[in-house]
Amino acid sequence: MTPACNENICGFEVSPFPEKPGYLPISDEEFRRDTLAAWCRGGYREKIAAALYGGEREWAALYKDRDVSVRGAVACRADEATQLKMLTDPEPVVRKYLARYGTDKVRTAAVKGWETDTEVLMEIAKWGSAATKRRVLELAWHLPETLKQVIPYLSPGCIKKLEIYPDREVQYTAAMYGGMAQCRRFLDAIRKDRDTGSFLMRWNIQARVEELGKVKKALLGGLFRSRKHVEMER
Repeated sequence: MTPACNENICGFEVSPFPEKPGYLPISDEEFRRDTLAAWCRGGYREKIAAALYGGEREWAALYKDRDVSVRGAVACRADEATQLKMLTDPEPVVRKYLARYGTDKVRTAAVKGWETDTEVLMEIAKWGSAATKRRVLELAWHLPETLKQVIPYLSPGCIKKLEIYPDREVQYTAAMYGGMAQCRRFLDAIRKDRDTGSFLMRWNIQARVEELGKVKKALLGGLFRSRKHVEMER
């Protein structure tokens, strides 16, 4: 008999859940429950499997496990109530899983709890709602290095607000992810600057403007062709 291939769940490789042997005088439900219970008392691989295949009972038993991988697996699969309890986990990797796989209520609670890890905030901004993205912007406003990292995941409205940011590097990064008008305004603001940094910024922003121009032209061309096709069919 060919062995079953491992499954990949949330980036964790686990073996498929075993089938109940026919000779066991218990129901499938009892077999599953007993297997998960045994895994919760096993090594970290078994605990990870229990977290990913299990439910509330397994999450309650494992969300404070000493192994970070086990807690990460719980963060991926747990219900909202359990995920909210895990927001104070000391390991950023666990909080990243919460940001990625949690509900928006979990992400919003993380930001309100003054999460400051850059990579966690990036995940929150990437997967969060528009309101959550605004909270990330507010939280990172006084952290320019963090701001530069989260900008690619912010909404257009949030990115536009960064035009007035006091740090030029942040303004530049925002322009690189902003629209045509924002790029041109930034170019105009540094037009007279002659330092090497400004030269590189101008070069990159000009390339961005050209790229946006090509996209606009392609979209307008597609719209024109679509209208022409409709008119021909009439």
